[in-house]
Amino acid sequence: MSRRVRRPLAAGELAEAALLADLAVVLAVSGQILPFGGALIALAVVPTAVAAARHRLRAVVAGTVAATFVGFLVIGTAAVWTMLGCALLGTWVGASDRRGRSNGRTILLGSVVLWPPVALFVDLVLLVLSSLRELVLDQVRNGTRGSLRVLGQAGMADAAARTDRMVTWMTDHWWVTTPALLAVVLPLALWIACGISAPTLRRVRRAFGPAGSPGARVPPIITRATALPGA
Repeated sequence: MSRRVRRPLAAGELAEAALLADLAVVLAVSGQILPFGGALIALAVVPTAVAAARHRLRAVVAGTVAATFVGFLVIGTAAVWTMLGCALLGTWVGASDRRGRSNGRTILLGSVVLWPPVALFVDLVLLVLSSLRELVLDQVRNGTRGSLRVLGQAGMADAAARTDRMVTWMTDHWWVTTPALLAVVLPLALWIACGISAPTLRRVRRAFGPAGSPGARVPPIITRATALPGA
C-alpha cells in the first residue's frame, strides 16, 4: 500500500491564505472598535471559509496564526478570541464546501463534531482564568439587572424575581450553562456562517475552478507577488 506524500506548502498557497487571513483580522478588529460592528465580525468568517475551501488546513492555520498575532498587537486579546471563533466557523464551512456538503449537513455535522471540544475548551478557559470568568459573569448579571428592574416597575415583580433566581442559578453553575448555551449558539452561528459565505464561495469556484482540481488557478495578484525576486 503506497503512502500518501505530504507536499510542502507552496508559496502561492501560503500567500493567498495569509492575505485572506489578514482580511479577516481587519474585519474582526474593525468590528471591535466601530459601532454596530457585529456585522463586520460576522463577515470575518468569509475570508477564512474561502481559504479553507481552496487550500489545505496547514495553510489556513499558518495564515490565521500570523494574522491573529497582528490583531493582538492592535487591540489585545479581544482580537484573539474573535479570530479563534471566526477561524473555527470559517474553516469548517470552507472545508465542508470543498467536500461538496450541503449547508444542512455542514450545520448538522458541525454541531455534533465541534460542540464537545468547543464546550470543553471554553469551560477550561473559564476555570483556569478566574478573573476572566468573574468579568464575564458580572457582565451577565449587570446586563439582566436593568431588564429585571423594568419588569418590576411594570407590575411583573413575580416574573422579575423568578428570572433573577434563574440568572443567579445559571451564573453559579456556569460550567453547566456554558455548554448548554453553546449547544444553541453553535448551530445558529454555523447557519449564519453558511449563509454569508455561500455566495462568495460560489463566485470563487466559478472564477478559479473547484478547489483541488487540476484546473484550479491561483489569483493573478498572488502569482505576481510570489514571482517577485526574493519572494
